[in-house]
Amino acid sequence: MAQPNTYPSTAALLAVLMPALSLAAPQNSPAPLAKRYQGGWCGMDVTQYFSDTNDLTFDFRVYDAIRNEAGGGNSISVPVYGSQSLPIEGLPDSMEITVGYTNDDPLQFSYNGDTFTADQRCGVGKYDGGNRDMDCGFTC
Repeated sequence: MAQPNTYPSTAALLAVLMPALSLAAPQNSPAPLAKRYQGGWCGMDVTQYFSDTNDLTFDFRVYDAIRNEAGGGNSISVPVYGSQSLPIEGLPDSMEITVGYTNDDPLQFSYNGDTFTADQRCGVGKYDGGNRDMDCGFTC
């Protein structure tokens, strides 16, 4: 007489093993923000477009201390004598930009309580082809 199959079914084995396997599997959650950027002396590249309107327009890119891109934006419009918050996805805070009345007034930046002007911490080029470029540094 043949022996009956005494092994558990595949479904029964999976029901027992799946919870244990899911605990051992790597989790795909993103690293906390503080771990995704390198703090220290960060950089920001700014392009300011010459304007004859009441708004000044900018492109910007922000880099962490090891030059990984942390965020940026294009065609950011700021009214004269106004301020605009520039979101930076890869850093814990946003950058605030304040403009004066004319294209030649120095820009003011503020990040995490540190305020500086373009004259203080940026290499500022002259207008060429309708825009000027700036390379800035700040503590992040």
